[in-house]
Amino acid sequence: MSIANKSEQIVIQAPFIAHAEIPKLLSESDIFIFASSCENMPVTLIEGMASSKPIACSNRGPMPEILKNAGVYFDPEQPNTIAKAIENIILDEELKNIISKNANMQAMEFTWKKCSLNTFNFIKDTSKSLVIN
Repeated sequence: MSIANKSEQIVIQAPFIAHAEIPKLLSESDIFIFASSCENMPVTLIEGMASSKPIACSNRGPMPEILKNAGVYFDPEQPNTIAKAIENIILDEELKNIISKNANMQAMEFTWKKCSLNTFNFIKDTSKSLVIN
C-alpha cells in the first residue's frame, strides 16, 4: 500500500539549523525520525521526545533505553524497516497518539538538575573509595 503521493515532497532533510530554530522546526513537523546508528547520550532524541511528536527511532543502543515504549523502532541500516516504521505511525492514529504522549512524559525524566545531582553524587561516591597514601 502506498501512503504518499509521489508528486509531493513529504520528507525534508534540512541543512544545519541553529539551535534556537529547532523548536519551531519541530512544531511544524508531523513525525520525528531519529536514524542514528551510534550515540552516547542522544540529546537530539530527547528534544524530539519533548516535542510530543510521534517518533520513528533507530533500534541501536542506547536509543531503546532512552525512548522505551514511546516510539516505533527500526534498523537504521535497513531502509525498508525505516519506511515500515514511518508507515505504521502514519496509518495507526491510536499508536501515533500513544507514543507521542509517552515520548513527552519520558522526556520529562531528563533534566539538567537531575543530571547534575547524579554527576556530583557519582563524584562524591567515587572520591570516598580513593585511597590516598
